[in-house]
Amino acid sequence: MTIQTKGCTAQMGLLLIISGAIGNLIDRILRGAVFDFLYFYYKNLAFPAFNLADAFITIGACIFIYDYLFLQKKKT
Repeated sequence: MTIQTKGCTAQMGLLLIISGAIGNLIDRILRGAVFDFLYFYYKNLAFPAFNLADAFITIGACIFIYDYLFLQKKKT
C-alpha cells in the first residue's frame, strides 16, 4: 500500500502523525511509558490529559482527513 501525497497539506498531516508517533515511541523506550502532562480544567469540567505527541497525531490526522475529503477532489 502506498500513500501518494500530491499536496503540501497531506504531507504536513503525515509529518505530524509520524513525528507524534516517534515522540511517543521515544518516551516508551527511554521512560518505559508515555507520560501525559497537559491537563486542562475549568471549575468541575475537566478535559482528558494528553501530551504534545498525542496532539500532533490528532492534528495531523485531522489535516490528512481534511485533505483527502475536500482537497483531493480539486487536485484530480
